[in-house]
Amino acid sequence: MVERDRLAETLQLLMGVDQSDTDAMRLALRHEGTTLHMLGTKPPGEILSGTIESLPSLAKELGKAAPQVHIEDHGLMVRTQASALLKTLFTHLLRDPVDHAHSRHADLADFARWACTEGGLIGRKAFRDRLT
Repeated sequence: MVERDRLAETLQLLMGVDQSDTDAMRLALRHEGTTLHMLGTKPPGEILSGTIESLPSLAKELGKAAPQVHIEDHGLMVRTQASALLKTLFTHLLRDPVDHAHSRHADLADFARWACTEGGLIGRKAFRDRLT
C-alpha cells in the first residue's frame, strides 16, 4: 500500500525537478511511475494476516502445537483485487499442514512448495518471474 507521505514526497520530487535536466526528469518520472504502480497493492503478509493469526486457535482446538508462519515476500506486492482469491487459497494452504501435521509422509512437502516441520514451522517464499 502506498502511504500518503510517499505520494506527497513523490509529488514534491516531480514538481521540484529541474526541467532543463533531462536525466533528472527521467529519474523523477521513473520514481513517479514506480509509486503510481504501487497504488492498490498490499504485501502478502498484510493480506494474509487474519488467516495467519487464526492458526494458533485452530492448532489449540486440534490439540497440536501452534505453528510459526514466516512469509518471505521479497518486496512483492499484490493487487487488492486479488486479495479475496489469495486469502481463500492460502487459508487452505496454511490450515492443511496444521490439520494434517500428524501425517509427516503426506504430500505436504511437495504441495505448493510448503514445508511443515515437526517444530510447527510453515514456510513460504514468494518468487517473482520477470515477464518479457
